[in-house]
Amino acid sequence: MMMPVAGEDIVKTTGGQIDNIVFALIDATLDRNDNVTQAIQSSLFSIGKHQPNLVLSSCYFYLARHPKLALVHKIIILGVVEKICTEVLNSIKKNVAVEIIKLAVEEMVNTKEIVPEWQNLASGILVSLGRNFHNEVMEQLLLRFQPGVLPHFFVVQTMANLASANVFGMVPFLKSVLGTMLPLLGMVKSENMKWTFAHALAKFCEAILEYIANADKSPDPSVTKEAFVSEISSAYDVLFINWLPSREAKVRSEVVVALGHMTHLLSPEKLEEHLPKFIPAVLAIYKRHQEYQHTTRGLCMALDAAISNHSVVLESQLDNILNTLFPQICTLPDYSQPSGVRNHNEVLRCFAVLASVYSNRLVTFLLQKLESSNEAYRIGSLTVFKHLINSCDAHISNKVPLIVSGLKPILDSGNKVKKVIAQVIVTLAHHDHLKSDDGLELVKFIIYQCALPDDPTARRSGDPSYVSNEALRGMCENVIHLLTTTVEKMEDILWPSILDCLLDENLTPAISAVCKSLTVLASKKRNELGLDFTIDYGSLLKVTTPQSLLARLLVVIGRPHEDRDRGLHALKFMKAVVPAIHKGPISVWDKDIPLLIQYLESFDSTDWDQKQWENKVTDFISETLAHIDREDWIIPYGKALLSQFNLYSDSADDKYVLLINLGLVIRKIANKTFLNEALDTIFQNVNHSNPTERLGCALAVGLCGSSFADLVLVKLENVAKDFKKNAGLFGFIREFTGDSDHENLKATIILCYGHITINTPIQQISPRIETPILRCVATLYSSSKDPNVKQSMLETIKLIADAVHSGQHKKQCLDELRSRSELLGLMRTILKSETSLPLTSNIRSLALNASASLVSLDPALKDEDKRNIIQVAVGSVYSLPRDFLHEKPKEEGIDPTLDFDKLLISTVDALNFFLQKLVLKERTFTNLESILQILHKWMVSKNAVERERCLHSTLHILRAYAEASENDAYVPFNTLGNILGMLVPRCTDPQVTVRHLAFDSIDVAVAMAMRVQVSTVSFNEKPELSLNYLKSQIISDDPSSLFIVTKSLGKFICEKLPLDQLYPFLRCLVNGLCDPHSQSSSGASVVLNTVIKHRGRELRVEIPNIIEAVRDILNSVQCPHTRKGALRCFQNLANHHLTAVLVSLLNSPVPLDMNTTDIWQTLSQDKSLANHIIEYFLEIFSDNVISSPPDPHGRSIAYVAAHKPLAAICALREMFKVPEMETCSREHFDRLFSSLVVVSGAYVGAVFPVYSADNVKSLAALQKKNDPKSSSQSPVRFAVETLKNFLLCVKEDVIVSSMNEGGYWVMMEEQDKYPEAIAALGRAICMCCPDQVPKLITVLNPLLNSSLDVHRIVSVSLFVEFLSQSYKGRKTLTEPLMNSLLGRLVDSSAVVRRLCISGLGNISMLDKEQIDRYSTTILSAMMTGMDDREDPGCNITLEAMSGLSSILSQVAEADVRNILINIALRIKPMFEKEKPLVRAAAFTLFGNLSRFANGPSKEQFLEQVHGNLVPLLLHLNDEDKHVIKACKYSLRHLGPILESDEMNNMFQKHLLDDAHLHYGEFINDLTKTVITDFPDKVGFYATTCLSYLKSPFTTIQCNATAFLGYLLGNIPAEKQNLVSKERICSALLVLLKDQCPEVRIRVAESLSLLYNY
Repeated sequence: MMMPVAGEDIVKTTGGQIDNIVFALIDATLDRNDNVTQAIQSSLFSIGKHQPNLVLSSCYFYLARHPKLALVHKIIILGVVEKICTEVLNSIKKNVAVEIIKLAVEEMVNTKEIVPEWQNLASGILVSLGRNFHNEVMEQLLLRFQPGVLPHFFVVQTMANLASANVFGMVPFLKSVLGTMLPLLGMVKSENMKWTFAHALAKFCEAILEYIANADKSPDPSVTKEAFVSEISSAYDVLFINWLPSREAKVRSEVVVALGHMTHLLSPEKLEEHLPKFIPAVLAIYKRHQEYQHTTRGLCMALDAAISNHSVVLESQLDNILNTLFPQICTLPDYSQPSGVRNHNEVLRCFAVLASVYSNRLVTFLLQKLESSNEAYRIGSLTVFKHLINSCDAHISNKVPLIVSGLKPILDSGNKVKKVIAQVIVTLAHHDHLKSDDGLELVKFIIYQCALPDDPTARRSGDPSYVSNEALRGMCENVIHLLTTTVEKMEDILWPSILDCLLDENLTPAISAVCKSLTVLASKKRNELGLDFTIDYGSLLKVTTPQSLLARLLVVIGRPHEDRDRGLHALKFMKAVVPAIHKGPISVWDKDIPLLIQYLESFDSTDWDQKQWENKVTDFISETLAHIDREDWIIPYGKALLSQFNLYSDSADDKYVLLINLGLVIRKIANKTFLNEALDTIFQNVNHSNPTERLGCALAVGLCGSSFADLVLVKLENVAKDFKKNAGLFGFIREFTGDSDHENLKATIILCYGHITINTPIQQISPRIETPILRCVATLYSSSKDPNVKQSMLETIKLIADAVHSGQHKKQCLDELRSRSELLGLMRTILKSETSLPLTSNIRSLALNASASLVSLDPALKDEDKRNIIQVAVGSVYSLPRDFLHEKPKEEGIDPTLDFDKLLISTVDALNFFLQKLVLKERTFTNLESILQILHKWMVSKNAVERERCLHSTLHILRAYAEASENDAYVPFNTLGNILGMLVPRCTDPQVTVRHLAFDSIDVAVAMAMRVQVSTVSFNEKPELSLNYLKSQIISDDPSSLFIVTKSLGKFICEKLPLDQLYPFLRCLVNGLCDPHSQSSSGASVVLNTVIKHRGRELRVEIPNIIEAVRDILNSVQCPHTRKGALRCFQNLANHHLTAVLVSLLNSPVPLDMNTTDIWQTLSQDKSLANHIIEYFLEIFSDNVISSPPDPHGRSIAYVAAHKPLAAICALREMFKVPEMETCSREHFDRLFSSLVVVSGAYVGAVFPVYSADNVKSLAALQKKNDPKSSSQSPVRFAVETLKNFLLCVKEDVIVSSMNEGGYWVMMEEQDKYPEAIAALGRAICMCCPDQVPKLITVLNPLLNSSLDVHRIVSVSLFVEFLSQSYKGRKTLTEPLMNSLLGRLVDSSAVVRRLCISGLGNISMLDKEQIDRYSTTILSAMMTGMDDREDPGCNITLEAMSGLSSILSQVAEADVRNILINIALRIKPMFEKEKPLVRAAAFTLFGNLSRFANGPSKEQFLEQVHGNLVPLLLHLNDEDKHVIKACKYSLRHLGPILESDEMNNMFQKHLLDDAHLHYGEFINDLTKTVITDFPDKVGFYATTCLSYLKSPFTTIQCNATAFLGYLLGNIPAEKQNLVSKERICSALLVLLKDQCPEVRIRVAESLSLLYNY
């Protein structure tokens, strides 16, 4: 680094350290790390903002003295200079600016080669300085801009940029600059130089024009453009003639722009002269090259200049201009490409400029292009028209009729063109250009687009500009609505003309959009005219009568969600237009339509009920007709309906609504002529192959039959007789020539018979049912195999049966249906044929519904007939899969549009309805049971679907029976036991749905029993035994949960079941133990045990039978849970032979098999047995639980778990899971807990014992069991799980949870972590069960002298926690615990010593007397622990420091006074230990010493605080969060003794444990306080901090650097002598070359703060 010598005035040195700092930073700017370079640049800039002249002059000097400096280094320095010049321009002295200008010019022109990264910065410096020092900059630039010599590229570019940056300063130079430049233009050969000269000329012209435009603010208002005409004219000639043809695209583009600017400064004569040459030349560029944006910009400026000068010759170029520009507008711009968007806008601007003078020719040209078949040309023309109408309406308004007439031929174009047409129409509307008839045609064009269908999926295009039907339709719907609501003058165009759109078949999908607009217009008319509101129907072509309008509206509201909620908008229109239709229904519509609208708005498509809506609309129509009540008006309305069939040729749903309307009209009037005409028209226009239209026709005919039954029956019968002759009563048969048409006609006729029967009064129709109705139906059905005919026949049979049943019920029809048996046989045949077929139609549901209606008739069926029909019906439905169509999507004959789910639901519902009718027809319990027995086969099916459907049916018929029997007289429920026995296994079915259904079924059955047998048993209901509660608990598959619920269910049944039903129930339930589903059989076993336990004394006579039954069934029971329930019957064995049972069980190898486990758990449920078992096991644990016997192969295995204790552990593990173990476990808590903890510790690392071949099935299984990698099975895992289960058993869940949360259970299995886990367990014991601590100490104390390390470690770990925790009774235990721990301080195990130090350090928990008694001894132990040499991991040291912190918080100052300083000195080396936890403990301990700072030792300790303040502050930003927290803690405690309120407040406010600390800001503020409150310590702090610049921790080095930077940066100038600034600055400058980039960055940041040194 070379410093400037004395006498060099250019460097504005301060004489301070900042001079060296700046030079050092400049020298270091080129760093190998980019982040460091950026930091140094920022530092120089920060200094430069305060010392701009120093930094700038230093940079100048550095560059001047290092002419061969690396280019990258130069670029970095110049970047700093440019930034300073830009930011603090006003602070730069003139002489410095002059030198910097010279330097920048020199750097800029130093080489003829173009190096943009370098020369752009130099140019930028000149432009920045030129804002204030333009004369000086121009002076230096003009020295390099001499006549006859081509200047440097960047000299010209700098002048160009300066012309933009400082117009008023630069324009006075332009005359001379242009004078020098013009001769040079001919010398330019380089394309780069041409570009820069053209760019400069463009900027000069811009500056001149801006100067003249703002002449009132300019220095010389007399300047005019005439002063530059000559020079610009000459330059124009050179650029146009010589440079415009350049092959370089960049040059051409800039030349065109420059020429465009020049045209505004040419004389009118020259401009007129050159236009014929300029325009063709520019247009030719479009054809040869692709640089559209700049070319269009230059052309537009030239056109603007020509128009401003009233050019005459421009007209001759017009065609050429239009033909060249037009193709560019034909493609919509890509908005992700800004240049394309700018060119698009410039082209539109060119058209707008031309339109001001040449509108006629422009419109003619565009109309010609519009006639082209080219889609792009049409889009281009329309885009220009839209722009012209918007931007220059004054020039184009008289051409609008031509434009509109030009639009009409292209209305049938593609969607892209239609979209732009719609935009043009909107523009025309907003400028009031749609008044003519052509305007209405354009509006209708918009409406037609509202009727576009959705695009087929296959037609989706990948073209980003593709316009889909949906997009165009949505846009046009918005357009027509906006035109109606926002353009006031559109009302006269739209009303009433667009009413005709309602009756246009092609516009049906647009009804929503049309009605929205009509609603707005009609509402306005009605508000204005009230009841006088009328419509001139004579002016319309299609809606010629109010009846035709009403007919259309009442049909479209029938399917309200079609075509984007057309019903809602039609209703709103109807409410507004009603006075113009008929005055009669005004009050009805005003009342009912809002309710219908509210109903529509309250539902969405997911929960929509179409049938309910149809009923509401039917009522609405009926009420409307009733209020009109004039046949001369209603008949034309009916004729209007008949005339509108053609509107719905493609919509069966709409035609269905129309047919219902017609039926309502015919029923309303008594005109037989109209009836004949209507029926003829109906059958002529109905598509009989469509089910919806067929149903609509039948409903309409049925409504006719309600008034003209005989007439319609005669006609239908004649049709049935004559259809084979291809001639019929109505004359429509002749049109059906194919067989399928005849079959569909049969289906319609058959269905008509059904609806006539159900709609006609029964007295009138009853004599005609057998003949002619059923006779004709049979004839038609027998002659056809078409499924449609079969469906119609089934529907008709149901309707007929319903009508007969209604008559029987009302006593209006006393005759039986004689053909019922034949009909039921037909139903059975149909259902049987369907059983083997997939569910592809509603034949099953129709047959079941028909059967249900037939079995409801008198008399009831016989048992055999009943069984046959049920088996066939159930067999055809239960086995249906849920997703057949998904499994076989290509099944032949399956309609791919079939809604299988809906069809399946309706079929199952039909079956349940059929079964309900069977049960209710003969309402006895025997009949109920017989039907359920028939269903039982499916109730236990392995198919979950069949079981679920069967239980649905069971519940359905039970509920139906209960509801029907509510008011019946008392009858004994003599089948309750069998029914409940069938249902109970299903309460634990694998399917949750089946369980709920079973519970509901039991609930209904018991409720019936309670009602009829209240006096038989007690029905005191307990909340926990209510079925609703049990049902809520049955959702879980957890076996224990199921056990509890089923046990409760058993108790419930015990209470509800009468004695005479008890044995039938149990005998039936025993069979449930072999249920094919394990959960069901298990549930049956639980209920069986529960019932026997509670009511066994009532079964004395039947006990032998029950025992034999259970014994017989046990051998075939495979389910473990079921077997467990069965084994419970043998529990009494252990009461007589406990020892033998225990010996036998303990001989079983471990892990235990499931049977042995089940036996242990069964035995443990008896408290007396459990107590004896625990005593026996504790005796086993008192011996050694580890053994090392030789294995059978002669080898020795260490740490082998002894078999008998391990088997006892495994047994206890299972026994503790039983809730009944809680009491006896609590009684033996201390011994069990101690034994289990010690065994767990002993088993760490142990393996399973080796068994003989007799006890294990294979050696491979044994080897796998003893594999250390197999952590799922190990002795220690069993012991830990046993301990955990023990704690859960005694309800110490908190202990288990706390161990779980801390991961301590896992730690208990690891050699190096289990002491910590034992300690956690001890803490939990103290918190949750302190009363057990004395007992545990008594049991564990002998183990302290054990020869086994694990015994001592476990005992000491627990004693430490017993001493440390606060709990009731601890005081009396302190002395024995202290003595025990002090006695183990010299233990051979480092783990034991560490644990003892840890425990003794918790003296703070003792009372004052005990603290005084033991403090000296413990302090000595802690100090010794800090120096433990056999502690490489510093673990004992760490515990000793933590213990000291705890002790010091309790002892008196007098006890510590003599060793206080010694402690402080012993702590300080720990601050820089590598282990973070040691550093954290040391800082915490030092903070705790603050407690003794106010006594005699205050002065000495305060010195220690000042001595350690710097490391505390530096470690506030330590890498470890624990160290940071410790430093915060210490500083908060030390703050009050520092005698600085401001510093203390900062510590207390900002150094919160969990708060985020912005370290830099905090140190910056803190150093200001240090300087103010401790001026005499500033030098000491700085010197202390210097030593940390060499810290091994990079973070501490960075923190020290930041601390020094803030400290020195905040010292006022008058106090800078408090620190050794030379030493500090030198040290920082050395670190500027540190190996660590992070350090160099922090040094640079710190140096930036020293600008005043």
